Amino acid sequence: MTSVGYRSPADSFMSNAEWGCLFQAKLAFVDVPMIDQEYYRGQIVDFKEVLGTLGVKFEFSQAMSYIGKRFMSIVTSTPTGDMVLSLLHFIRFLKKEHVSSDHLIKTVRGGDWLKTCSGYRSPAGLFFSVQNGQYHLKSAVYLLLTSTSMAMKSVNASQSFSN
Repeated sequence: MTSVGYRSPADSFMSNAEWGCLFQAKLAFVDVPMIDQEYYRGQIVDFKEVLGTLGVKFEFSQAMSYIGKRFMSIVTSTPTGDMVLSLLHFIRFLKKEHVSSDHLIKTVRGGDWLKTCSGYRSPAGLFFSVQNGQYHLKSAVYLLLTSTSMAMKSVNASQSFSN
């Protein structure tokens, strides 16, 4: 029995006191299937070696990768602003708590899930621009296309003045 119902051992995590409580209160978009140790009256920890053989995961880094993969599978089908903000809040929370989010960041960095003025893009290579006091996410490709377009307009305008 896990925190989200019955799961196979390979789809379950057994936390320790250091990191188990981090997930339950801070993630709105994904539930980490943590083994409910109270359900087993605390005796399940005596079988940690057997559980590991069956596929239960014990490492914080494995849980972070799981969260990243779940986020990516959900966000690619139905991305929402709330989901993205929840992920960003969670990463900020981990940093405040001085807990590594490296495995989570590696898992989500390459996906196209941040909404920009030119569609959904990967966070890698994006930057903020300010226009009329508002922040906008832009990609290097968008900047290049915009710069090229403006340069072409400038060339066309100077040609029409010289004619």
